[in-house]
Amino acid sequence: MKDLKRKLLAPLLSLFLGTIGNSFFGTLLSLDLKEIGFSNLAIGGIVSIYYLGMMLGSWFLEKRVARIGFTTSYLFLVLLNILFIALFPLSQALSYWYLIRFFLGIVLGGIFVIVESWILLLAPPEKKGEAMSWYMIGLYSGASLGQMMLGETTRLYPYNILLPIIACFIGMAVLFFQKKGVDFKETEDTPELTTRTVLKVAPLGFFGNLLSGSTLSVFYGLVPLYGKSLALSTQQIGLLMGVTIAGGFIGQWPIGKISDLFSKDKVLIFISISLSFVSIPMLFGTQLNFYFLCVVMFIFGMLAFSLYPLAINSLCEKIPLNQTVSGVTKGIVAYGIGCVFGPMVAPFFMDLELKEGLFFYFLINTGFFVLFFARKTLLIQKTSQ
Repeated sequence: MKDLKRKLLAPLLSLFLGTIGNSFFGTLLSLDLKEIGFSNLAIGGIVSIYYLGMMLGSWFLEKRVARIGFTTSYLFLVLLNILFIALFPLSQALSYWYLIRFFLGIVLGGIFVIVESWILLLAPPEKKGEAMSWYMIGLYSGASLGQMMLGETTRLYPYNILLPIIACFIGMAVLFFQKKGVDFKETEDTPELTTRTVLKVAPLGFFGNLLSGSTLSVFYGLVPLYGKSLALSTQQIGLLMGVTIAGGFIGQWPIGKISDLFSKDKVLIFISISLSFVSIPMLFGTQLNFYFLCVVMFIFGMLAFSLYPLAINSLCEKIPLNQTVSGVTKGIVAYGIGCVFGPMVAPFFMDLELKEGLFFYFLINTGFFVLFFARKTLLIQKTSQ
């Protein structure tokens, strides 16, 4: 495992730094849109368009990044990420922000395919869960730190643009220190992996990615508005978001280890059931102390942010190794579908009389997955035995 960590240190550190900037920028954008006067549905739409770009980007970039090579593709995509962030201040028109956010999503999709495939191809079968946990720790710790940087001063121009751009530039520079021999480049065409095949051999992995997308996209895009509805300050919202993501990356390693010891499908179902129960106290957010909110959200983060690595691992362990890149792409597409529809559905729950309707959405969303997809998968497994 130490050798694997050394091989992945440069790409994971680069991803960590880039995520600081993107996490900071994404939450700031939601808050700015709210203050300009846009509706929850309009803000949910800009979150959805971002993840629509991510879904399409992963789909169309899959073969290209494998043929060009992971390192070269990654550096090119980070440069595009910096360019699109720099273009944001040119206009405050919602349609313009939708367009730029869509292109940023395409970039994100390519980066996800590269780094996740990199890890799953390098890690031995008995260490894939732990290896993915290190990836998620890098991702979520960067996202958490990005949230902690939110404040009244950093919301102002040019800090709102310079901070994410500088973080991405440093992350790109780190990759040049990577040792030779840890890159990946596809040398021959691999057999096609269809969505129908994935649904047949790994249904829970596919739908688990769907659940993860419909949960995390809503968290990133709309939980800041939940904080606003509770009359929290910008700093308190940043802290609440940061604590939640901190729970996500702290939970990665133990849950990753557990998934290497037990069935990933069963661990995924257990985490989903637990997430439903943790959403219940947040239905009474206006009556709760802020620090108690932070504790509950920390636990929420441990569970919610574990869904994706469990689901992508569940999917990829059931397909041949030479189809890993394609398997990761199918998982990201499922994740992207959830990311697109989640922020469009959740605002209807937020517009209910109940201020905490957002967590009613989380409760219903996770409960539906457990009762329908997980139950169906377990029945299929019992029938085949």
